[in-house]
Amino acid sequence: MMRRNSCLLALALLAGCGAAESENYEAQSEISLEDVGASEAALPEGFTLPSGTQVAQNTRVSTANGDGWVIYLDSASSPESLEEHFAAQAEAAGFVISVEMNQSGSKQLRGARADGMKFDFAALPHDGGSSRASLAIGRDRQD
Repeated sequence: MMRRNSCLLALALLAGCGAAESENYEAQSEISLEDVGASEAALPEGFTLPSGTQVAQNTRVSTANGDGWVIYLDSASSPESLEEHFAAQAEAAGFVISVEMNQSGSKQLRGARADGMKFDFAALPHDGGSSRASLAIGRDRQD
């Protein structure tokens, strides 16, 4: 459920969902997803993984309006600890962060920078005190 919601959120981040012109709808609906494996290479500059956290999956997302990554994480840390970690790193990287509740009632961190980069993070508790999380980061395409 979290992966589906995170992918949908990432796609919304990157797809420019607010377009009202009907001729843009077709171009915006073309989405490419590429699983690039569990590698830290996709972490944006200035972002690190907390101790006990591993990348479970990297997915490169490309739409007509932008490109980015959805990174799934498994962690021994609590959701609150992960939220604090990534919020601090996002703010240090120049993102203006807001906190919202997503459709499942969980906290979701969202942010944007002046250069068009967008950030989204959510974490949920998992088995035995561990957590599962997703980090979506991308940029609108500049034509």
